[in-house]
Amino acid sequence: RRIVFDGAKHHALGLLHHLQVTSGNPAKKSPGNFCFMELTDEFSTPDRLPPKVYVREGLRLEALYMLREQDIRAADRNPRWAKAMAPDGVFGFQFNIDFHPTRRKFLDGGDTGGPWQFVHTPARSWHTDTDRAMFPLRGLVPAERDGLLGGSKNIGVSSIVSSALRLHGQMMHVGQATATPAWLCLRDGIEPRAVAADFTRVREVQLRLVRGEGGPGVLLWPWHDLAPDEMHFEAANMLAVRSIWTPDADSLDFQPWKSVTRRELARALVRLCRSLPDAKEWPKLGAARFRDVPANDPDRVAIEAMIAWGDFGPQEPTFSPDAEVTWGTLDRWLCALHLPASAGLGMQAKLPLTRAECVRHLWHALQQTGEWNPDAKAYLHPGNDADGDGRADLDDALPFDRENNNTPDRLRAPGA
Repeated sequence: RRIVFDGAKHHALGLLHHLQVTSGNPAKKSPGNFCFMELTDEFSTPDRLPPKVYVREGLRLEALYMLREQDIRAADRNPRWAKAMAPDGVFGFQFNIDFHPTRRKFLDGGDTGGPWQFVHTPARSWHTDTDRAMFPLRGLVPAERDGLLGGSKNIGVSSIVSSALRLHGQMMHVGQATATPAWLCLRDGIEPRAVAADFTRVREVQLRLVRGEGGPGVLLWPWHDLAPDEMHFEAANMLAVRSIWTPDADSLDFQPWKSVTRRELARALVRLCRSLPDAKEWPKLGAARFRDVPANDPDRVAIEAMIAWGDFGPQEPTFSPDAEVTWGTLDRWLCALHLPASAGLGMQAKLPLTRAECVRHLWHALQQTGEWNPDAKAYLHPGNDADGDGRADLDDALPFDRENNNTPDRLRAPGA
């Protein structure tokens, strides 16, 4: 460590000397003139340098998956969810693609002490979009070496993504996300890649992170208004990373006290049913069952599948998809689908159902029934393509989503 620190200090002094003698005009005392840059006494060290090296950005890990700019960008320039919300996400994050300009164009000919304009390296951009993204567990696991997990800034990201994933708070998340699978590896006597390839273990890692250990849990799905001390924090996170609960496309908030509509509840229940080990097949649709849910309604398949799969009895000609539901509605629909329902639902049947209450009951039902997980035998093997989209798993941010639209194939309704 002493040798490394000494080398870093000499390198810093060399850079300072270079700036002093080559990057300014001694005749002009301007703010941007490096000729007059000096060391400081604020550290109280004999050499006027900091006592320890500050590593702003270290070497990046060659991981099972390298998170790239196209993964964390939204579909347009508005602040939205990223294009690829990884199913094995271990923390959410958001920051600008803060890739600083790397060159200067001096405006007064060769006068380096005069005004200048920044110039970006080609193909590297900077703008203030604030897309919400998740970091995958695969990005912590080396592509080849066993017995090792990435940490701090030494993780599987491109150089451009590293500019949005290098802040101190994010590094705390990386530490938690790395320590949790490390603990699991030690407990079970397995390698980190065995955790990444087994979604039963991935889900255990996610749950441990959300629940926390001696402190607040980690936000997996990066909602703006979801605090770790709220009772629905675990349920909202765990259903979102499974794509059972679908966040609003036009809002970055969970909105826990917003009332749930009939279409919203039907969509979540059908995705929950398709997440079970013995999921039923999608029904074949004919003419629209309900007058107010036409063939082009985006939730028509979910609504009609729910009715077909459950014991709902005779139906009215209309479904009222945008009407708000009550605790009693959730109780009846869970029972009709043969899913576990808490006794309190029927006892408070007339109460409006909020999102916070809804996700808690749905998460409880999934925990009671168990869930289907992808086959771990082939996933992440070189050349394997789990979703058949022509992109191998090791190069696919969404390896179980043929359409790459953040809806796993198992949950996608026919024609959607």
